[in-house]
Formats: sequence, structure tokens, C-alpha cells
Amino acid sequence: MRNKRGAIEFGVGVSIFIFIMALLMVIYLLLIPEEERQLILEGKEGVSLDCERRCQIDFERCKSDCGDDFDCKLDCSDRSRACRDNCVRFGDRERVGVRGGLLLSESPGLVRPIQNFQLGVDLNPVSLFSEVKKLNIPLVNSLSISAWFFSKEDKTISFDLGSVENLAKVTLVFFPGDRKGKLKLKLNENIIYEGDANINDLPIELPVSLLKAKDNKLVFSSTDGRLSKSYFSFKDLSLSVERFEQNLRASRKFVLTKEEVQGIKRAFLSYFISCENINVRQGNLRIDFNGKSLYDDLIFCEAARPSLDISKNLIREGENQFQFILKPSTENSYDITEVKFNADMRNFEFPKYRFDLGRREFDDVASGRADVKLNLIFADRGFRKEASININGAELYFNTNEGFITLDLSDFIVAGSNFIKIVPRESFEIERLDVVIG
Repeated sequence: MRNKRGAIEFGVGVSIFIFIMALLMVIYLLLIPEEERQLILEGKEGVSLDCERRCQIDFERCKSDCGDDFDCKLDCSDRSRACRDNCVRFGDRERVGVRGGLLLSESPGLVRPIQNFQLGVDLNPVSLFSEVKKLNIPLVNSLSISAWFFSKEDKTISFDLGSVENLAKVTLVFFPGDRKGKLKLKLNENIIYEGDANINDLPIELPVSLLKAKDNKLVFSSTDGRLSKSYFSFKDLSLSVERFEQNLRASRKFVLTKEEVQGIKRAFLSYFISCENINVRQGNLRIDFNGKSLYDDLIFCEAARPSLDISKNLIREGENQFQFILKPSTENSYDITEVKFNADMRNFEFPKYRFDLGRREFDDVASGRADVKLNLIFADRGFRKEASININGAELYFNTNEGFITLDLSDFIVAGSNFIKIVPRESFEIERLDVVIG
């Protein structure tokens, strides 16, 4: 009897639970908007009519919480874009109408101003040099050696150079004092000098090939004095170290869009060279563009600004590269400034982007029930971005240092095809261009 009663009690509990859940569902359906209630009743509860609006509300809240943190705002933009993409992916824009939708999404990349149908790309200056730097390394303040019969007093000095790369010359410098006999010098077990160390022999050069980065041994000894004593004394011993320091090659890269490459009529490189020493024979400069030589000749210091023509066949969409290569004949330094890629353009047309707006959507925008917004996300946050936005012939303008910007296009859209063109007044990069209705 207890088992049956327990089964009855369990069944009653389940029935009550089901009844409560059903009641809550009914209450929920009565409280939500009619459109969403209809979607749920049709078995399409995964689609929300307010999806895009909720994405925008979340984005504004996120952006407000970021304050002045540009990275945080960019992360908000990325999350908002993903949210809007999901709205479009899982929604039906034709059915949900003005409540939300992504009308256009592009990645324009780098945009650049065109003035008087000429394109100019400024490149960073180049510094090329080949010179010898001198360094003095003190060894000891004084040193003396002697030899007599079977008595011999040699001295060894140890020193480090840190590196033997780019060594040009190393010499031993000292002031000779009292001396008699013959001086013998060994560097790392190799005899490098034998003589009386008179002033004409100084300084004594150390063969670069015998030198090591660390623990070099320089041994001072005198030949045997035998019947008479041989001796030498020295003061202020040091090494004079000369090293080659050079930067013989530099590259400068820039990017061109497909439209820019197609619009080029003539291209050329301009620059200006200044030389540290103009009274010596100058080295040779070679300039390559995308692997092909443009110039290979003597450097002419501070001459008129050269202009090197560039074949259109060498110019690429995407990354292009100049290489500056110095072939030195003397020690000198060269600064190549005002480096600029120039191009005469045909009637250049900035890229256009098209999006369509249905009649129902247009009516709702025209009546104020919905807005069409342009969202731009920039790569170079913190730098100035200035441009005009042409929307169906009307001009909007922005000038910002922010990482993103939103413009209202609602007053300029039409039913059917709409066109957007960006006319930059500065060079900058647009990571994402979205047109959203909501």
C-alpha cells in the first residue's frame, strides 16, 4: 500500500510541475511582443526581431564603459560586428524589415588622397654609411722587463676585445723609457715584433688575424743579456682599436591598391642626398625597385633633386619595395631624405561600394522608424583620419583620431541601389566598413 501511495504522490508532483511550467510559458508568450510571439509559435524562436538593436545597445554600453581606452573600444566594435553578423546569418532581413540588418560589409584597407591627379607616397629617410670608429683601450700604466745571464723577467698582458668582427686595425701604443737590447713581442704565441722599440717603430700594429674576442695574451720579453744586462721600461700602454661601422643597405616599402596601380600613367622616385664629407671621392649608390635596378652610379652630393622614372610594368598591387645599396670607395656617411614615390594619374575614381535597400526598408527609414548607419573601424588608432564620404552624391565629412566612427546616412539613402565613395584627405587604413539598418 505504501508503494502505491508513493507512486500516486510522485505522479501528482510531476503533474503539478508540468502545469507550472506550462503556465509560465503562457505568461511569457503574453508578455513578449506580438511579432516575436508569432515567430515562437511558428517554431522559429532562434530569430529575434530586435537582434540588431540589442547588438547596438550592447555596443554603446561597452563603448561607454571603455572611457578613453582605444583598444577596449575596438574590442567592443569587433564583438558588435560579430553580433550583427549573427543577426543576419540567423535572421531573415526581408521578413524582419527595419528592425535590424547588415546591408554592406567591406574591408577597404589603405586609402590615400589624390590631388590634381597625382599620387605621392612619402617614405622614411635613409642613412647609409661606411666609416671607421676609433677606440682607446688602456692596458697598464707602466711595465718593465729585463734579461741577464740565466735571469729573465718577462711580462704578460691579457686583454679582451669583446668582438673581432669589423676590426680594421689594432695597434699597441706606449711611451718608451730606458731600454737596452732587443725587445720581443708575442701575441697569442706568435712573434709579431723584434727590435729595439725606438720611436720610429711605434706604434706597433697587432695582426687582426691573430686576435680573439677574449683572453688575448701579449708577452713582452728581452733577448738574453748574457754578459751585459738587457732591459726595457714602458709607460701608459694602451691599444688603439679601429672598427669598420657600416650600414650599406636599406629598404623602404609601401602599398598600392588595385585602383591606384591601374590609374598610373607615369611613376618616378624623387629624393635628396647630403654627404658628411663632400671633399672626397664618393661611393656608388644603387637603387632597386622590386628587384630591378633604377640607378647605379657615383653619388652626387647635394645636387638637384634627382627624379628616376619607374616602368609601369614593375609596379605591383599590394607591397612595393625600394632598396638603397651603398658601394663605398671612401669613408663617408650619406643621408637620403625627401624620399617620395610619385605617380601621375589618369582620371582617378575612388572605389565605390554599393548596397541595396528594399521598398519596405526605405519607407521605414523615411518615416523615422529606422536609421541607416555607416560604421568605420580604423587600423591606425590615435592618428588623424580625415575624409569626405559621398553617399548618392551627397557629401559628409569626418576628421577624427578615434579608432572608429559612426555616421548617419538616413537622410541620403534611396530605395534600390545606394552608392558610397570615400575620398580621403589623409592616408589611413580602414579595417572595416559596415552599413547597418536598425
